[in-house]
Amino acid sequence: MTDRFADIIQGRKYSVAFTKSASKDFGKLKKDRGQDSSRLKGLIRKFCDYGGPFQDHQFKREESFKLDGRTVVVYQFRSNQVRVYGGYIDNCKIFACTKVHIKKTNKADMKMLENVAKTLVQLDRGNNHG
Repeated sequence: MTDRFADIIQGRKYSVAFTKSASKDFGKLKKDRGQDSSRLKGLIRKFCDYGGPFQDHQFKREESFKLDGRTVVVYQFRSNQVRVYGGYIDNCKIFACTKVHIKKTNKADMKMLENVAKTLVQLDRGNNHG
């Protein structure tokens, strides 16, 4: 698993793993948007230990896609306009964060969300067969 992920946060309930590109982008947040970075890190640690529930403005289901014969659900952690997108893989044992994004509009970027879903399918396939 570690060859596909740069950072892994383990808790009592879940592990959250960041892809290399998402980890790099999250690292940039600390410099540019320190308060959002700290808030998101706290939300993710809480998620690892307790799984939720969260208020809708902190963590929510964003969109779902039919890919590879199954439904892939994309979720977001959020702080102000900063989003960390990802979803569950490895039979819901791991939450994989694949994209960090600063929203400029209120409308969701469906192409980006679909790319997140495709990445989740690839990561899940890798966990199940590699």
